[in-house]
Amino acid sequence: MSTHLQKIMIFDTFSRTGGGLSYVKNVTEYLIKKGIRNYRYIFVLNPAIKKEIENCSKDVEIHYVDKRFEKGGAHGFFGRKHELYRAKKKYSPDIIICMNQVELKIKDIPVVLFLRNALYFVDFGEQIIRNQSIRQRFRLWYLYKKSLQSIKNSSICMTATKSFQEQIIKKVAINKKWIVAPFGYNEKTKSKCRRDYSKKYKILTLQYNFYKGIENAVKVVSLLNGKGYNCKLTITDSVSNIALRKNKQLMKLISKPEVFVSVDFIGKISHDELSKVYAEHDIFIFPSVIESFGHGLLEAMGNGLPCVVSDILIHREVCGDGVLYAVAGDFHDFFNKVEMLLNDEVMRNEIGEKGKKRVERFTWEKHVSILECAADELLKTRKMISEKNMSKIVKNTYKMKKVKVQRKSI
Repeated sequence: MSTHLQKIMIFDTFSRTGGGLSYVKNVTEYLIKKGIRNYRYIFVLNPAIKKEIENCSKDVEIHYVDKRFEKGGAHGFFGRKHELYRAKKKYSPDIIICMNQVELKIKDIPVVLFLRNALYFVDFGEQIIRNQSIRQRFRLWYLYKKSLQSIKNSSICMTATKSFQEQIIKKVAINKKWIVAPFGYNEKTKSKCRRDYSKKYKILTLQYNFYKGIENAVKVVSLLNGKGYNCKLTITDSVSNIALRKNKQLMKLISKPEVFVSVDFIGKISHDELSKVYAEHDIFIFPSVIESFGHGLLEAMGNGLPCVVSDILIHREVCGDGVLYAVAGDFHDFFNKVEMLLNDEVMRNEIGEKGKKRVERFTWEKHVSILECAADELLKTRKMISEKNMSKIVKNTYKMKKVKVQRKSI
C-alpha cells in the first residue's frame, strides 16, 4: 500500500538542538502513531539527532546526511545543499518541504519553504547583527541573501506564526503564496508532578544563543538574590559552549563568584528528559527578543509554569494571556515581573492555569493537516499544468503531421 503513496520529503539538516529538534521529534512521533495517511514521508536530518529519533514505520523513512556536514559554517552550508540534491535524486519525492534556507534552485518538483530563522526579518534583528563581529555579520548577510533566493524559488512559503509572516512580507517585497502552520504541543513533555514552593526558588531558562537574552536572565536572578530572595537559575547549556560563542558580557557576569553560584549549567538535555526538568522548577523566564514561534514556551506553559517573556509580536500571538510580559531587552522590567510572581501565589497559579489552557489550541494534527493541504494543492496544480502542456504537445504534433501530409500531397 505504501508504494502507491505520493512522497513528501522534509529536509531539515540544521536542527540539532532546541526548537528544531523538538519539531523533528514531535512530527515524526505523530506520523508514526497516526498510522493511515495520504503520503509517505521521508525525513532528511542531521546525524547529531540520531539518538533522539525513532524510525519504526514503513511510511516514515529517516535519512541522515553525511557526518561531515553535521556542524554549521560554510562547509556545512554547502554540504547540506549538496545533500538536498542527492536526497532528491535518491528518493524522487513528489513534494519537498525545506526547513532550511539553503540556496533552492529546484524547478522540476514543487517546493514548500518553511521559514523558521527570524533573525534576518524581525525588528530586533538588525540591531543584534550590528553588534556581531565582522566575520559573523558577513556570514549572516550571506545567509540572508540565500534566504531571499530560496523564497523566490519556492512554490509556497510557510511560517509558524502570522506575525512573523507579516514581518517577512514587510521586509521582503516578493509576490508569493504564504501559509501559516502553527506548531503543536506534545503532551509527553508534561510533568506528572509539581514541586512545592520552598525557600529556594528555581527559575528556568533555555540554551544560549546571541539573541536569546540569557545575560538578562542572569542579571534578574542576581538582583533577586541581592534583595534577599534565595533563587537559582538553570540554563540548559554548558559554560564551555557559551565560552565558545564569545559573549563577553555573559562571561563577565558569570565569572563573578556570587553570580556563578546562583547559576546552574545543566548542559543540553534530551527531549525525553524535558518533563523532569520542568517539574523541578517554579518559574520560566524567556528574555529572547528574536523568535519565529517558541517551542520552549509551549512546553513551559503546558507544565503549568508561570512564565515571564519578552513583549514581542510573536510571543503575543503564541502565548496570549497565558504569560506575563516584560519589555524586550529590559532586565529591570523582567526583575519586577518575576518578583511579582514570587510574592503572589494566587497570580502564580492563575498564570500557570491560563498557560495550560492556552496550549490546548496547538496540536501536531493541525500542523500536519496544513502541510498535507498545501501538498494537495501543489500536486493538483502540477497535474493541471502537465495536462495543459500535454494537450499543447498533442495539438502541436497534430498540426505538424497535418503540414507534412499537405506537403506530401503537393
